[in-house]
Amino acid sequence: RHGVADAVTFLGRLAPVAPVLERAEIVVVPSLGEGFGMVALEAMERGRPVVASAVGGLPEIVEDGRTGLLVPTRGAGALTAALVDLASDPARAAAMGAAGRERAVTAFTQTRCTDRTDALYRAALAEAPARRSRSSSQARSSANAACRPRTASGIRSRAIMQEILIGEVEIISRLIPRSASVRNIVAATPGCERMPAPIN
Repeated sequence: RHGVADAVTFLGRLAPVAPVLERAEIVVVPSLGEGFGMVALEAMERGRPVVASAVGGLPEIVEDGRTGLLVPTRGAGALTAALVDLASDPARAAAMGAAGRERAVTAFTQTRCTDRTDALYRAALAEAPARRSRSSSQARSSANAACRPRTASGIRSRAIMQEILIGEVEIISRLIPRSASVRNIVAATPGCERMPAPIN
């Protein structure tokens, strides 16, 4: 219908996606919305450069110009230019892939993910008594101010995470003693699973 059948193969829904990532030279994540961006992270873990939309959590994963390229959402022209740029410069693409691999295995390990989630839960638990005496709007404002992300693009996803934590605090505080470690709960948090070793 679009006249690209000779150049594009539509694979449909895939599970698992790992074999396709391992065959790719460049991984493209042109999302219109994205909570975290596991596909981008899995591609980086396998040493592939990523071209992604600058939306949601993707800018916190892909370092523009270092581990891949970020383009505006719905920016077909910018997306095309980024792909042509990397495809025509294999050395640069390989360097980005190597930098992405290093970032993926150091900044997004299961241990680091668990520790950061643990810290968020502990901060929410510590604030729980004070929250009971505030209005919900004041609580949301305080939560966003106390947990401001490093990048502007992550404000929405971080705020949503904080709202989820606020809702769970009451239950958690009743289920575990204050002296207990939260690690055995948060270690199973979705998105913290260990990624497989790359296959070059």
